[in-house]
Amino acid sequence: MEGRHEINLVGRRELAVTGVTHVEHYDRQEVVVATSMGLLVIRGEELSIEQLNVEEGRLQARGLVVSLTYSDQEKVAARGRGWWQKVWR
Repeated sequence: MEGRHEINLVGRRELAVTGVTHVEHYDRQEVVVATSMGLLVIRGEELSIEQLNVEEGRLQARGLVVSLTYSDQEKVAARGRGWWQKVWR
């Protein structure tokens, strides 16, 4: 995985991420984004994506950030399938 990837977190409330290729999952408690360095799982409270530009690879979000974790894609994808199954029931 190549490409520049940076995270800038200001006061645990303003987050800027570069190297973003797409958003896998988003809700008020969790944002999962694919980056040039792997999947990034952002957990928190009242999260909102303020700006997303995949052409430039940039994401800006607000809310209380509790954790930033890189995850294996297979684990997140499996969890995502369960979430979609609940929605379509």
